[in-house]
Amino acid sequence: MLRWKLLVASAAIALSGVMPAHAETGVTKDTIKIGIFAPLTGKSAIFGKYVIGVQAYYKMINDQGGINGRKIVTYLEDDACDPATAVAATKKLVAQDGVFMLHAGVCTASIMAVKDDMLRQGVPFMNLGAAGSSITVPTVANMFSPLPNTIVVGRTLVDFAMSRPNTKRLAVISHPDDWGHSQVDPAIELLKKKYNLDFVENVSMERGATDITPQILKLRQSKPDVVLSFLYPTETAIFVREAHKYGLNTPLLACFGASYEDTVRRVDNAAASKNLYVFHALAGAANGEKMKKWADMIHKYGDPKEEIENFVLSGIGGAEVIVEALKKAGPDLTRQKFIDALNGIKDYDTGVLSAPITFTPEDHGGVKSGAMITEVDGKLISFATWPKEKN
Repeated sequence: MLRWKLLVASAAIALSGVMPAHAETGVTKDTIKIGIFAPLTGKSAIFGKYVIGVQAYYKMINDQGGINGRKIVTYLEDDACDPATAVAATKKLVAQDGVFMLHAGVCTASIMAVKDDMLRQGVPFMNLGAAGSSITVPTVANMFSPLPNTIVVGRTLVDFAMSRPNTKRLAVISHPDDWGHSQVDPAIELLKKKYNLDFVENVSMERGATDITPQILKLRQSKPDVVLSFLYPTETAIFVREAHKYGLNTPLLACFGASYEDTVRRVDNAAASKNLYVFHALAGAANGEKMKKWADMIHKYGDPKEEIENFVLSGIGGAEVIVEALKKAGPDLTRQKFIDALNGIKDYDTGVLSAPITFTPEDHGGVKSGAMITEVDGKLISFATWPKEKN
């Protein structure tokens, strides 16, 4: 009997050197499972481009040896930016695929549809590309966002507009939904509190609308110095095109819901786009020198012909802090150790985003600022304040 006990003890000691002390869901001795859902189909499929940069980054990390001896394995589902589909996708990723965490969601409604269940199950969740402030406000233990939220975006557009010399009259157009209000409301509040001004006109545009002539005529009649736009990509392009058609030629500032490059392509009229500025979370233009490192990575680990633009790059920062926290959590990886490591991320410079990422136990909204991008002399340049070249 003594000899048998000694053999068992010896085997246990031998195994302890090669196996983790605690077997966590989605973690094996050589893999970490990460679930992703994004709109790969439907009217919001352009946002699915976030997945491209993220998956390329994870492949690069694996090529470099992985994290504490483990390779990242991703599981991808299409949510089509539909909350019900997101719920089904999440259940598959968590219950069937058994992922360790989710790096997912580009539409706020999709994330909010699964938020309570992910909190209940304690699954770590990193926002992939949604901007809704409700994802991390109020703070919950396992939900994190590495991108500027709608509050940051709304305030940034106001401050940028007001940095333009002699600007007194701002107007706004937005979607009349929670997403639109989550940006317009902070913009109204800041404009009144900081600058003692109100918007001279505030109009709305339904998603899917194609005729916005009445709204544009009202905006034009208000004689704004700058117009702020809180619209999705298709509607942003329609607004820019129709504003030019009806002689609303003031500067147009668009939110994070649109991409500069994509909007210009859709508008297909250089004269209409010449006064366009779009909120920009990146450290530089997508086709500029600062993003070359990331473009090269995507071409190496993804499609060598992939066109590099804002949405393709914007998810990489979140993937970077995930990897950093996984490293800090150590080889005996658990969800709680990972969450604790995320809460210790401070002033993390991703190199791809325009601002560093900081998480604390009290605040999981990692980025508090952004910039605006526009074209100057044929080059895309990002600015924190109004460019003198376009006064």
